[in-house]
Amino acid sequence: MFFIFSTSLSIISLVFTQAVHQRRVRAIYLLLILINLISLGFYLFLDFLSGDGVNDAVLYHFYFGITGFGIHDYIAPIFLLVTYIFVCFVLIFIFFIKDFKTKNFLLSFYYALPIFLISSLVINPFFQDLHKLYFKTGGDNLKVEISNQNFFVRANEQTFLNRKKNIIYLYLEQFERTYFDESIFPGLTPNLKRLEGEAVSFTNIHSPKSTNWTIAGMVASQCGIPLLVPNYRGNSMSGMDLFLPLANCLGDILTKHQYDLNYLGGSNLDFGGKGKFYNSHGFKTVEGLQKLHKIVSNSSLSPWGLYDDDLYKVLTERYNKLNGSENPFGIFALTLDTHHPDGYISNSCEGLIYQDGKNPILNAVHCADQLAGKFIDNLRLSPAYANTTLVVTSDHLALKNTATSMLEMGDRKNLFLIFDQGINSKKISKPGTVFDIAPTVLSVMGSHTKGLGFGRNLFFESSLIESDLSIESIVESYKKDILLLWSFPQINNNFEVVLKNKVINFGSRQTKLPILILFNDEFDIEEMRFDFYFSNPLINEVKSIKASKNLIWIDKCETILYYMKVDLVLDEIQYCSYMFRKSDGSYLINDLQQETLDHNAIDSFFYNR
Repeated sequence: MFFIFSTSLSIISLVFTQAVHQRRVRAIYLLLILINLISLGFYLFLDFLSGDGVNDAVLYHFYFGITGFGIHDYIAPIFLLVTYIFVCFVLIFIFFIKDFKTKNFLLSFYYALPIFLISSLVINPFFQDLHKLYFKTGGDNLKVEISNQNFFVRANEQTFLNRKKNIIYLYLEQFERTYFDESIFPGLTPNLKRLEGEAVSFTNIHSPKSTNWTIAGMVASQCGIPLLVPNYRGNSMSGMDLFLPLANCLGDILTKHQYDLNYLGGSNLDFGGKGKFYNSHGFKTVEGLQKLHKIVSNSSLSPWGLYDDDLYKVLTERYNKLNGSENPFGIFALTLDTHHPDGYISNSCEGLIYQDGKNPILNAVHCADQLAGKFIDNLRLSPAYANTTLVVTSDHLALKNTATSMLEMGDRKNLFLIFDQGINSKKISKPGTVFDIAPTVLSVMGSHTKGLGFGRNLFFESSLIESDLSIESIVESYKKDILLLWSFPQINNNFEVVLKNKVINFGSRQTKLPILILFNDEFDIEEMRFDFYFSNPLINEVKSIKASKNLIWIDKCETILYYMKVDLVLDEIQYCSYMFRKSDGSYLINDLQQETLDHNAIDSFFYNR
């Protein structure tokens, strides 16, 4: 609705600019209209991708990077967006250079123009969404911080009461349990609905904010926290070496108990930082598209990666192989075929369609149900299943696809099934969130667990979603604590800039160049900012700080020299460092090809020794 109103007001404002005589004033009005129209185009495009306009998932991938993105599915929308932007520029140019005959009639609307234009900008959903993301607050924050300190379950030692069970955790891409609704999708998921009767099925699992995209769903279901990133307003976290290293996640807990953990995903490990997440949390083997495609070398690929039938082959082989090992093991896997907007059909589902076959995503879901059902049936027939816990969940609710209008007719919740011979099958309808998955799963595996992060063991505890305070307010009150889980490395005697590899070594930690390092008054690193993909250029970050922080900026010399207004032409790409001390405004520029930036040099500058 706001989109239509904002677009209409922009068009009306465009017509009213003909009442403006002064060219310079008209140019300003037209520039604002152009910005508004283009932002509306971007909103429509991003809403097509996310199904929810400009949300936290969009910003996360905008700054973390989109390597591995299945761009082939979006060639047509991208072409339409580019064409739309071109048309906007042409239209604005025409209205700038041409005076139409209706000008005298429009003079009476001269004073209405600013009102219409400002209104169109204010109600623009693109800007509204950005405002919500950057300035959102929890209404109960103060109350939460003062009167409650037990919402977040800190890291603690987990004990397993019985023999350690193996775990298979299967993420079904965007496969929410709404697809089980026979009144909306009759006969769509016969296999998983049948198997649900032999599992513990949690039927009321919600997705709080910052959990409804793949890596965010994985973090939420394994660590009990939302995926929040420092400096959302322009930072690229792709430069960090570790992913939430201080978070206590399912992988960290199982690794402490000698589990051999494996991750198998058919997509690019770089997309969303999935590879870094699993490598940072105890997984011994982390394999994505590049490695798995070699294992099934004769297989074809979808725009996102491996088809599900090939992934299940690798998963089955890995399960059979690990069954012979002495240590307990875990295999976490992510399917792809039900990715929005249309999904993909594995070769083994050739000829299998849902109803008349006209809805592509429902055909993909129908196929995914058959493949998942076959895998689960075969797994439960294995002799090793007696000591295995199988978890099947959606990674997040379905994003905008060809069945969105039908999904919105139902009660949209996540899929969460647990198969284990040691527990009786049943449906549990108590409210929960994806935060509750990890502690609930640990309980089935034999670990006495009350909770993990914002998650609770749903067998014995009530989810925080049942609290008198909203889950969003509770999370917001702990935002600073969550952001600290990213744990920036500190400068020590092992600090080293390696120009050949364009990295900085902090002993066992490593980050990429270019980088902006911000220090507090005690000269401890409090934040790092990077310059990759679509992040705000570091030169702009330094300008915005305006001498309010102690900092080290390492970038191409020409960029730093331009910032310092030094006119120097370099023969080749070189890296320089810029250090600034806010106490007296002193700064120092080093040519890193000629000078060494180490712990001693940094210590000497900041402590003025």
